[in-house]
Amino acid sequence: MFSFDPIKTITCIDGGALVVRSIEEQERLHRLRLIGMGQPAEVMYQNRRAWTYDVVEPGYRYHLANLHAALGLEQAVRAAAKAARDRDQAVRAARHEAAQARSTTTASTAIFLALQFNLPCYR
Repeated sequence: MFSFDPIKTITCIDGGALVVRSIEEQERLHRLRLIGMGQPAEVMYQNRRAWTYDVVEPGYRYHLANLHAALGLEQAVRAAAKAARDRDQAVRAARHEAAQARSTTTASTAIFLALQFNLPCYR
């Protein structure tokens, strides 16, 4: 299961995705996502809905609006580039932090040695 909530790296504003292991699971989820209606989704999405149908088992409104799907698809296309930028920024931040730690350690060591051996200390 994948979540595409607003705080995620790839968001559709709302919604998610499921990965299924079998055709049977896929068919059941297709039924459940349309409030359990027994008519095929292909018929419904061609605007040829039947006015009578059976509810095979209770379901919910699991679907993703076209606008939200378009946002998610565009973000998925850009995800690899964003991940590379994030990795580069993390490497730069780690190098900067390491350099800061070395310079702080060097200065601290110099001050300690100067005080220990009564040497002049310049800052």
